[in-house]
Amino acid sequence: MALREIARSEVYQHNTKHDLWLIVNGKVYDVTRFSSSHPGGEEVLVDSAGVDASNPFEDVGHSEEARNILQGLQIGILKSKGDTHVEEEAATLGARISSYLNSYLLSFWLFVIGLLFVVNRFIPPVGTLEVVH
Repeated sequence: MALREIARSEVYQHNTKHDLWLIVNGKVYDVTRFSSSHPGGEEVLVDSAGVDASNPFEDVGHSEEARNILQGLQIGILKSKGDTHVEEEAATLGARISSYLNSYLLSFWLFVIGLLFVVNRFIPPVGTLEVVH
């Protein structure tokens, strides 16, 4: 049975944890049923849902077993011509990166405020310590 060609725009429509497709090296995979048992956590897959996950997949250095599992989830190959979805994918990826960075900035500032509270509450100001003989 020949695998069908799937446009990026169709892959993009499957971008939730209940309907999760992704692209790795020009092949399209439906990883919905596997996502809950993914060793790196379901969220890793959800973050790459509907877009090209080739770089994150290769950066992790997946085992041969992981590659075999992925092969069993292949549903098609990426359609290479006549697809104008690239700009929409780039905008979505930009929004995801922005959201990711914003969450870290919030965590950073909460840490700084907490640190200032601890320093102010538990460390006396310089010059107020008395030397006891």
